[in-house]
Amino acid sequence: MSKIFGYFLILISPFCMGLPWVRIGDARSALSKCCFTYVAGYFVRLTLFQLIAMPMAVLDMRFSVLSNVFTAALIMACVLSVWLGKDAVQVKMAKPHFTVYEIIYSLAFSFLLLAQLYITVFMDPTYMTYDDATYTVYSGDALVTDYMFRTRPQTGMFAVLTFRFIQSSLLFPAYIVKMTGMPITMVERTFSYALNLILAYCCYLYMSEDLYEKRENRLIFLVLISLIYIFGYHSHYSMTFRLLGPNSQGKAILAVTLVPFLLILLRKKLDQAYDWRFGLLLLLLSDAACALSLMGTAYCLFIVGLVVFLSLLRRQRNWKHLLYLLWGCVMPGVYTGIYLFMKYYV
Repeated sequence: MSKIFGYFLILISPFCMGLPWVRIGDARSALSKCCFTYVAGYFVRLTLFQLIAMPMAVLDMRFSVLSNVFTAALIMACVLSVWLGKDAVQVKMAKPHFTVYEIIYSLAFSFLLLAQLYITVFMDPTYMTYDDATYTVYSGDALVTDYMFRTRPQTGMFAVLTFRFIQSSLLFPAYIVKMTGMPITMVERTFSYALNLILAYCCYLYMSEDLYEKRENRLIFLVLISLIYIFGYHSHYSMTFRLLGPNSQGKAILAVTLVPFLLILLRKKLDQAYDWRFGLLLLLLSDAACALSLMGTAYCLFIVGLVVFLSLLRRQRNWKHLLYLLWGCVMPGVYTGIYLFMKYYV
């Protein structure tokens, strides 16, 4: 029963935690709202893990304690989020009307998505690299020794705490193992791959509604994205280009999901009046970016700064949008300072 609850918590908690943010996304259809909810909730959950794991790693606390504390915090966050967003997604029953071409494109996209899931689950999607091994080593070490970030991935020897504790996503596979009982390699090489693939396509479904007015064009966009992934990510000659596919690495999730998600949100909200709620979501997303990869600090500083600057070049500019720079750049700035301190003074 505990393992069933673990699977339920891992799979459903992103949707629960994304409910309070649905109105920020300005999605029109129920499907797009659900996709936005899941993507936003995934990164909010990662931020919660980051805020709990980082101080506990610095204090040299045990991973088992982290698992218990985070589980309790996650359950409370889910209950609170469901209460706050209980009326956010309202499904209206209406008879759908599809043209012949829309049906063809829908079937084509469904087939290509299922093909990618089959490749992800039953085949090895990419070569094992040093960075892939890092996730397995840190998570495996936490499960075996109950210490966090105390092992060198290259040698397996114990070491002092390094700047890696900033990137708490390295330990999240261990938490999934703790909750589900799956082997760490299955979590890292199969389960996470499949979840991240679905997460990426949730982002693209939400993006398509904003980029294209006609449903047929949205479906064509999704079909083309699917072909790019199949022939680009799963082909032999491009397997080592890890940023192209939604694999289990933090930098890949950052590149294929969080960055496009952030850009679409910024484009929407910078056409509207200043909203502190979006600023708060921007703060959480930037924290999640840093938890995924050290590259997230640079990504957020550059993307938020560039997009806000370009928005101020318009005639009808809103100077309050400069506050989004503060929301989006404060956490990357803090983590950059921690990284430099740990690298050069510790």
